[in-house]
Amino acid sequence: MDQTHDRPDFIIKKTEEIYIEAVVSNIKAKGVPEKERGMEDIMSMFMPPYEQTDYYSILDEAIIRQANAILSKRNKFIENYVNCDWINNEKPYVVALSSYDQINYGREYIYPMMALLYGMYYCPEKEEYEIRDSIKKVETGVDIPIGIFNNPDYADISAILYTSTVTIGKISSLNISNGRYSINNVYSLYRDYNDIKVPYKLNIVSPQSPEYLSDGIFIFHNPNAKNRLSLDYFADLNITQYYSVEDGIEYLTNSPTLVVRTDFPRFLSDGFDLLISEYTRHYNKLGMKEFYGYQPLDGSPKEVKDIDFMNDCCVFIISQDNGIDRDENNVLVCNYERPTVMPDEMIHNEAIRITDELQKEAKIGELIGIYVARNHSQYAYINNFIDEKNPRGQISTFCIYSKNLVDYSIYIS
Repeated sequence: MDQTHDRPDFIIKKTEEIYIEAVVSNIKAKGVPEKERGMEDIMSMFMPPYEQTDYYSILDEAIIRQANAILSKRNKFIENYVNCDWINNEKPYVVALSSYDQINYGREYIYPMMALLYGMYYCPEKEEYEIRDSIKKVETGVDIPIGIFNNPDYADISAILYTSTVTIGKISSLNISNGRYSINNVYSLYRDYNDIKVPYKLNIVSPQSPEYLSDGIFIFHNPNAKNRLSLDYFADLNITQYYSVEDGIEYLTNSPTLVVRTDFPRFLSDGFDLLISEYTRHYNKLGMKEFYGYQPLDGSPKEVKDIDFMNDCCVFIISQDNGIDRDENNVLVCNYERPTVMPDEMIHNEAIRITDELQKEAKIGELIGIYVARNHSQYAYINNFIDEKNPRGQISTFCIYSKNLVDYSIYIS
């Protein structure tokens, strides 16, 4: 690295000289400040895009903020750098962009860049990209151009080096990876392009399953750049690169790609392990049997274990029993644990999704109710309610999963 000049930020002399200018996209002046990030924001990090009610607002805000950051560095290069006698105008110029443009920037992934640079706007409900040339800025109604790599005005930029996961969590993750103690557990979700059936993989960071410094970094190549960046330049790192071909965009990577990361205090880990595993299942769009691999068991109802209500709550989905050859008046109880810090609305929305899945799989009948026990008295009240709904005692207990994630079973009384 050549540090003899004050600009650009980095002059790298490896196999070829390249120039890198670093920039961050920040929260707008009247945006929601970092200090207002709450537990629901933190827990939403692992929620898949098709379940995010604010997906499009997050995406559009990221596009707009990142467009401003890139434009500023393009202008600086043209106005201040090209005439410097130490700058070779036939060498690649790269903008390194780190996103901090909203409190939920950690779940932006590659989607803002794909839209802003290539005009490929991802729609999660369709699981496909739409080709667009602009998005609308909500506050003003102004159209913001996207697909800027198709614009010759950006030909001076060879590529964008991008990340939305260089956070405090990254420091915790690297510390744990190097064997240092952390009060938090760090959960990382990776996209494995070699696995078609279960592409999204959960990793709980440890020295045995570390996160690397370059995890979560992407390079987006400009197909119309004056000076292209070679795909080989960063090929020995686990950086995922995107580049243009005749019929679209291809990727190049030598390892699974970091999608999102979050971390929670260790003393809450039991409840969060289950929640994160469930979000991983949703990312992969797999049924519960497919993902957890349960086998139906006949026998006595599972004895309810002690619940640590300081850290966990118990969720009950109570429905009519839809079992074959069983009395239709029977009650079926689906129960599982969640971290006690989860707000009721978030728990309720998840329970509705689980109910829909179970009804589609013909595992349960008509819904009677969804209940959350946050202490022992509420737990006892719900159990009394179940007894009253079913005085003959014909109750089927359906344990979605216990803290042992492979223990997903149906228990029939």
